[in-house]
Amino acid sequence: MKKALFVLFAVMLVVSACFAEEAETQVKTITFIGRFEFVSSGSDTGSANPYIAVRNDAGHRTSFMVTSDTVITGKDDKPVSLNWITKDDKVHIEYVPAENNIKLAKSIKVLKGW
Repeated sequence: MKKALFVLFAVMLVVSACFAEEAETQVKTITFIGRFEFVSSGSDTGSANPYIAVRNDAGHRTSFMVTSDTVITGKDDKPVSLNWITKDDKVHIEYVPAENNIKLAKSIKVLKGW
């Protein structure tokens, strides 16, 4: 009986450690809101993916990498392509930090009324 309890306790300890490690590796999504400036082809930076430049209200320009996994929606919440967004459109970007200070866009939403 003691042996069974010890084995059960050991299994629970290992499982909880696995879940704790998994929780630590999740990356927090960060929000950036600003005005769309332009799209840059990936060849400018040696990447196969395009980048977009967005300027916030304080005038700070930030670049985001756009991949095939990036969800892009228009003012009507319907999917659109990247070339549908025009200069000075107000956009809401959800991104995650990646290697080499790259900001990887997870979603880009064109905001209404701007």
